[in-house]
Amino acid sequence: MIFDSSKGNLVGTENKAGLGALLTPEESVVALIDQQPFQVANLHSQEPTMVINNAVGLAKAAKVFDVPTILTTVLEERGGLLVQGLQDVFPEQKPIDRTFINTGQDERVVDAVKATGRKKLITAGLWTEICVAMPAIQAAGEGFEVFVVTDASGGVSKEAHDMAVQRMIQAGVTRSPGWPCWESGSATGPARRPCRVPPRSRRSTAVPAVWLSPGRCSSWPRPPETRPDNAAAPAPIRIGYCLSSILQP
Repeated sequence: MIFDSSKGNLVGTENKAGLGALLTPEESVVALIDQQPFQVANLHSQEPTMVINNAVGLAKAAKVFDVPTILTTVLEERGGLLVQGLQDVFPEQKPIDRTFINTGQDERVVDAVKATGRKKLITAGLWTEICVAMPAIQAAGEGFEVFVVTDASGGVSKEAHDMAVQRMIQAGVTRSPGWPCWESGSATGPARRPCRVPPRSRRSTAVPAVWLSPGRCSSWPRPPETRPDNAAAPAPIRIGYCLSSILQP
């Protein structure tokens, strides 16, 4: 088996509730699969711009939280280079170009995932029914907790996308519509509260906006002069970092 694990059971069939079920930056790795022009041109399950924007947003969020992110393409000489918006988030990273349809069968990708030491795999890509479902189902059976961001993924038809999502859920994959909410910090501290998204006019255009809970939501990082009482950036003590799609102005 390519994704090896010390567990021997279907991850995703247990530990679905409680604090340990929440995502943390320290445990997560992101894999973004085949967001290329050919795949986008044949994306019909959702509005293509929305899917790509959400994928770019996921990449930006991962970068903010220092979550290792792996970029991959398939046959880029035919399907085209990774879409520019994603490449711009990681300008120095060369996507791994595959010939295997199933990302989980490419040892370079697998080695990159294993090298992080992370066991919570967050993934999105094109198309859902092939290049997302195959590695997600494989990884779920080989020791990873797998989270598929469904609105940053898409298929050749709505039915193909929806059926692939159902198939992954049956295999123990967690569907994660919208961006994941990474939780970070100690077991003590203020309780988590819902975080409302401020209007687009208040969002930062320089970096992805991160709204902090509990209390109020605010764009972060913020210039010192705009923080209340020139407060320093808070330490991550059990604060829920609620992410919102802030991709385009």
